[in-house]
This record gives sequence, structure tokens and C-alpha cells, in this order.
Amino acid sequence: MEGDLRCSRCNDQILAVVYKKFGGGAYHTDCFRCQLCNGLCGNEALFKGGKMYCSPCVASGFASNCEKCGAILDGPHMEALNGRRWHNACFGCSFCSTALPNDFYVVKDNISCKTCAERQQ
Repeated sequence: MEGDLRCSRCNDQILAVVYKKFGGGAYHTDCFRCQLCNGLCGNEALFKGGKMYCSPCVASGFASNCEKCGAILDGPHMEALNGRRWHNACFGCSFCSTALPNDFYVVKDNISCKTCAERQQ
């Protein structure tokens, strides 16, 4: 076995003969888990943005992508306009990028702040 091999999830040394290698990292078999559901990934996983996701979570759309930045949504997020989703930090006016923490308007199927919505009329 390789010298001082460390688990990419828990950072503890891997002493077992059996372990997983994936996405450039090594994992204890019990640490090879989905970032979203914490279930074991088995032999299939998606590695994106430095995080691991199991096939069922990806297939179910639970690991959907942000409308603005395209990264996987793996935490709190906003949902609007028929199921479109954004990271909270990415949810802003489509025209001027102003953050929209509370109220927003819809202009031509885009989220908008009040000022930009009034300009578009």
C-alpha cells in the first residue's frame, strides 16, 4: 500500500487494504459518501466542484444546477419561475445584478428588481 495515504473526506490515514480511489483522491470505503444525502456512493459517483454526489441524487435532480453560475446546488437556495433554482448569493436582478433578498419582479421570464422592472415597461 502507498505510504501515508490520507482519506480525501476525513483526512485520516488509510490503513485498510481496501479503499476507494476517485476524482484524484482516496477514500475509506465508509467515507465514499454523497455530499447531499450522505448515502454510500458504491461504485458510481459524480465528482463536481470538489464534492461527490451519488447517482440517485444526480438522477433525481436533487443535485440540480444554479441558473446563474451553473454550479451544483448543495445547500440553501432560491426557487422561482417554474422550478428554476439559484444559490442564495446568485439570486439577483437579471438586468443589473442587484441582490434580491426579499421581493422580486418578473420581466420577460427573468427575475428583476423594482427599478429595472419599471424601466422595462
